[in-house]
Amino acid sequence: MKRRFQIGIALLLGSYVVGAAGYKVLSPQTPFLDCLYMSVITIATVGFGEVVDTKNSALLRSYTLVLILMGVGVTLYAVSVVTAYIVEGDLNQYFWKKRMQRRIDSMQGHFIVCGAGETGYRIIEELSRIRRDFVVIEPDPQVVAQFRSKFDAPILEGVPDDTAILKAAGVERASGVAIALANDRDNLVTTLSIRMLNPSIRIVAKEIEPGMAERLQRAGADAVVNPGAIGGLRLVSELVRPSVVMFLDTMLRDQSTYRFEELHITDGSVWSNRKLEDIQPRSQFGLFVVAVRAQGQEGFTYNPDDSWLVEPGQTLIVLGDATAVNRAREVLRAESRTSA
Repeated sequence: MKRRFQIGIALLLGSYVVGAAGYKVLSPQTPFLDCLYMSVITIATVGFGEVVDTKNSALLRSYTLVLILMGVGVTLYAVSVVTAYIVEGDLNQYFWKKRMQRRIDSMQGHFIVCGAGETGYRIIEELSRIRRDFVVIEPDPQVVAQFRSKFDAPILEGVPDDTAILKAAGVERASGVAIALANDRDNLVTTLSIRMLNPSIRIVAKEIEPGMAERLQRAGADAVVNPGAIGGLRLVSELVRPSVVMFLDTMLRDQSTYRFEELHITDGSVWSNRKLEDIQPRSQFGLFVVAVRAQGQEGFTYNPDDSWLVEPGQTLIVLGDATAVNRAREVLRAESRTSA
């Protein structure tokens, strides 16, 4: 459609110029600007006075007649293409928004990414790779257009701290939010707005200026990440443990989508009050249990053996393919719903 729009405009402008050139050839004494004026009013059929004298020239009259017939055809085509471009563009945008909102409304326990800039883009890439449902909120229309051309995921254009936008993104049903906006003020206000709408949601906010972490946490952030601090840790890791960094980088970039993930054990889960040797996560799902965190504890039990008893409230840290992890999550959710 865009190509047809460009062709229609080019044909219309070209007909004006060609028409003017024809008048100039047949009436050399007439200035070119007058020839162009004559061409435009002839093709547009506006009926203004003629600036090229056609009374005494049958050739000029014949040329004008042909120009009118051809010009009207070109004008009708150009107008129809431009109208279709505008109407279809608006309609496509309208139906796309409708489809997107229906898709968001069907989500439960999804993630919301506020900001699709440099940091947000990395978050979006990772969520796409591990096949997790998410919604993006971005205030910049150009960034929204770029996102739509690269990702098949819902995105809302608007200010992330706007209550209506947050509700449209399903913040009351979401399980987590990543806030990665361009400045600390926006991150702070957005954190506060989200916490007021959903007291139980997990909020991870980006800190730009050192010292903002405490304010963000007071506003409701569960975790605060400073990209500069993370970059410093990455640099020292490259110095002292390059093989470990290479391993993690390879895992994150690998198309097999192997990741460290977490599985939460709830009351009524099929894994609850069972030993790892009975659950057999490795043989059943291809998952390696590398650590366990008990409810209310900050520390981890690393490399638990097969006799480890899995209890409600524990979080299992596993290594495995994203598809296998999602399959295990579905089993745990299904069992929890059945028990409920």
